[in-house]
Amino acid sequence: MAGIPLELGDAPATGNPPRTGKHSVMRTGLAMKQGQSPAAPHVRRTSYLIRRLETDVRSMLDGALREYGITSAQYLLLNLVSREGGLTSADLARRSSVTSQAMNESTAALAQKRLVLRTEDRNDRRVLLVSLSAEGKRVLNVCERAVDAAEAEFFSRLKPAKVVLLRTLLSALIDGEDA
Repeated sequence: MAGIPLELGDAPATGNPPRTGKHSVMRTGLAMKQGQSPAAPHVRRTSYLIRRLETDVRSMLDGALREYGITSAQYLLLNLVSREGGLTSADLARRSSVTSQAMNESTAALAQKRLVLRTEDRNDRRVLLVSLSAEGKRVLNVCERAVDAAEAEFFSRLKPAKVVLLRTLLSALIDGEDA
């Protein structure tokens, strides 16, 4: 994209930057030397950093949830159903950016584990509404504590003020606002 200035944290799409250290996802090249180009090969593209962080977070969640027999995707779905219960699988699919078929499979798996209920809509018996079962609420509460502990450990690499800043910036990007 010639002629478009690169933002801090962007890097050319050619080649993979070298990975150094266990937590290199947190090293973004933000401490560039005076006059150094943000397109330098060791400065990683922002989208790459977000994707790497998402992979690390998913791995952290899967590890925290493994003993409860829940995947990170199932946990996130339980959370969504908890917050916005009474939605159809199609509504949940749109909110989760997955296909209706994938959401039907996910809700069926959770229903088989007796963590969600799929009940007929009073207004249209062809429509099934998804809500948490009593067991789903119990499992979600246990998982929330496990995730709280895992997040605290994962984000302990940052000072609390930086975690707040990270949440603010991510929320602004998701909500389409300027932080």
